[in-house]
Amino acid sequence: MKKYSIALFVCALLFLAGCGEGEDGLPEGGAPFLGGTTGIVANFENSPPAEVFDGGDFPFDIIVKLKNNGEWDIPKERVRVKLSGIRAQQFDLTEPELQKAAPEDLPKMQRDPTGALIESPPVLVEFNDFNHKDSVTGSELTYPLRADVCFNYGTIAVTQLCVRENILNPKLGGICVINEQKPVFNSGAPVQISSVTENARSSTKIGFTFTVQHVGTGSVYEQNTICNKASRAYENEVYVKVDAGVPGVSCSGLGGEGATEGSVKLFGGSKVVSCTLTLANPSDYKLPVTITLGYDYEVSQSSQILVKHAGG
Repeated sequence: MKKYSIALFVCALLFLAGCGEGEDGLPEGGAPFLGGTTGIVANFENSPPAEVFDGGDFPFDIIVKLKNNGEWDIPKERVRVKLSGIRAQQFDLTEPELQKAAPEDLPKMQRDPTGALIESPPVLVEFNDFNHKDSVTGSELTYPLRADVCFNYGTIAVTQLCVRENILNPKLGGICVINEQKPVFNSGAPVQISSVTENARSSTKIGFTFTVQHVGTGSVYEQNTICNKASRAYENEVYVKVDAGVPGVSCSGLGGEGATEGSVKLFGGSKVVSCTLTLANPSDYKLPVTITLGYDYEVSQSSQILVKHAGG
């Protein structure tokens, strides 16, 4: 994962530092990421059957199809699918059998050297041998069915700051402007950096703020908690790491003095982080900055199981 981040960061720098902006505000040649606001997309794969029967003579399977539509590799052990809405014993199963990890890794979407899109292959998670042995009262009974998919995910965002020799009173017509909102580019993911704004703070300091924004339709949890709902402390937690490639960066809210990484809690789906860059001998240049986010994410898909009385 670390090698992937470095390679992607270098590619982003080539786009951002070596290209001008086109009419749409993107670097000429295209953005450094595919983009998008999803990670895993989950669906029931031709299951459950439209109807099943009671009496123990109608076994069936439930299959959940997972597809990684974002730009972060997911190891199979970092994906958990849990079924709910039914009591396992009613279908001749145990509670642990309603929860499974993915059988295969889910690689990110990407482009090959020719620019062709390489999609992530779907992964099927199979839950086998459901069988409603008891008789239902009346002619039929409908059970709700829900699949909750929790996975560990991340986002890479890149932007560029402006550094001038005279930070407070730069000469007009220079290579860049300090006091303005900066373009930011995100890898495809459900949590992103929605804006970056830079400002001059002193003769040797520039500041920049950015917003961590939940843009997906699922739920955010602290990374490596497997979407633990036991405590609200795990909800809406995102790990943030800021890398400017130079010393002198300090971000409030990420830890103590000089901190460039740490956890933030999203309120109303967002959180603003403020950072300061102290420069010993500033000159005129653009400074690439990478912001990496880490979190667990949960998406859900709903269906139903219609159990009919077999008669007799």
